[in-house]
Amino acid sequence: KTEVNAQVAVTNQGTLYVTGSSDILYVNGSFDNQSTSALTNNGSFYVLGDLSNAESGMTAGTGRLYLQGSSAQTISGSQAFKTYNLTTNNSSGFTLNNDLSVSGVHTFSSGVLTTSSTNYLIYQSGATYTGDGNSKHVNGWVKKIGTQDFDFPVGNGTIERVAGIRALSTSSDFQCKYYQGTTNTSSVTGTITMVNPNEYWYIDRNSGGTAKVNLTWDITKRAVSLGTTFLSYIQVAHYTSSSWRSEGGTATGSLLSSGSILSGTLSSFSPFSLGTGNAVLPVAIRNLNVKCLGNSEYELSWIATHDDGDGIYHISYTNTEDKKIDISQLMPQKGNDIYYTEKVTLTEPIAKPIFTLDSVDQLNVAKDLGTVYADCASTSNQVTDEDGNRYLLLNNGDAPSIQINSTPDSKDVSFSLEVYNAAGQLVKAAEQFEVMPGSSQIIPIDFPFVPQAMYFAVLSSVTSNKKKKTFKIILH
Repeated sequence: KTEVNAQVAVTNQGTLYVTGSSDILYVNGSFDNQSTSALTNNGSFYVLGDLSNAESGMTAGTGRLYLQGSSAQTISGSQAFKTYNLTTNNSSGFTLNNDLSVSGVHTFSSGVLTTSSTNYLIYQSGATYTGDGNSKHVNGWVKKIGTQDFDFPVGNGTIERVAGIRALSTSSDFQCKYYQGTTNTSSVTGTITMVNPNEYWYIDRNSGGTAKVNLTWDITKRAVSLGTTFLSYIQVAHYTSSSWRSEGGTATGSLLSSGSILSGTLSSFSPFSLGTGNAVLPVAIRNLNVKCLGNSEYELSWIATHDDGDGIYHISYTNTEDKKIDISQLMPQKGNDIYYTEKVTLTEPIAKPIFTLDSVDQLNVAKDLGTVYADCASTSNQVTDEDGNRYLLLNNGDAPSIQINSTPDSKDVSFSLEVYNAAGQLVKAAEQFEVMPGSSQIIPIDFPFVPQAMYFAVLSSVTSNKKKKTFKIILH
């Protein structure tokens, strides 16, 4: 074993040979490998300062280069610095003003490597890396040469967001950079209807054949905004010929957490992002209501926004054994603000049934659209005043709210809502809101943290001398 320690900057103008795996060259300052030199590292080569190389015929050797200074390190020179194994261990980071080439294993210990469009971290054929993460990745361009599947360890200096290439047809030279803020998202064509505006990757091919692109998402790092939570709608979006277009793919994972999608085989490359294909915004439900008709019969009604006609509505109720029983299904209509009504009959008498509305798409993926509670025994869940305005208590006991159906000539515009307990004590201070004449509006009753018991919601008209309407609520 041979160990050489240099406590100052080192300039190499001749032959420097680190012979075997047990030999160590330790430079406590900068290292300048000049054009007249011949450097071969088959052992352990530590550099704590800047690194420069001008040797044109430099070989990678079989050893490991350790870049582990305490202040920011710069890699520069006129020729690429080549190493077999590499360890980057400097929390202050690294700046590449020259190519740094790895043929073996790159170990990310700490620090972000910043590259540019002319100075790359290059992974040669067969090279791999380990230990990467949010604080340990490449902010800028990464190049990969060879035929292997590869994930580029790229990010923006704060988060790492990898993207990959798969199924290369021949030895190729690819490069990748990550960007936040997707460009030209309004320029879509074909089956792509929406592109994630939050991030994209520029994957380019310098030489070689075909490949597939693998994209990822992770909402703990960067949000996904595609107007849907259905994986079946997600496609790889490719910006080419001034438009985002689909490159296919089948997504796995969850759009509410993380996942990935692999494109079809590609022969051209440029920016890539996640896109939505063959879909509109997901259906949204409002004004879900239930009306008691008697003899275990009920009528459910709701308004669907952004209804794409994909799938079937299912209505179910919870029986006396706390099991969910399907009782009706309804085909959707395409359009916006579609009003639905459906009469249902229970198979058993239940005093206060709970109904659930679901949407099940063509892939048998279910989405819970809302729950409504029917209290037919209550005599205070509906009030009509002398002007024809109608006030309904909805979802009594679960998530209560008051629906106000105002006549076109109503003078009651401003309202306040208070909540009292059975002893007459105020538990929720007055909240004020407005309901325009001729409109329908649902006012949620957001309870503070209170025990399950009986309460009274008092609705007052501010406009018409504070006319009051009282509704009995039983929390359970």
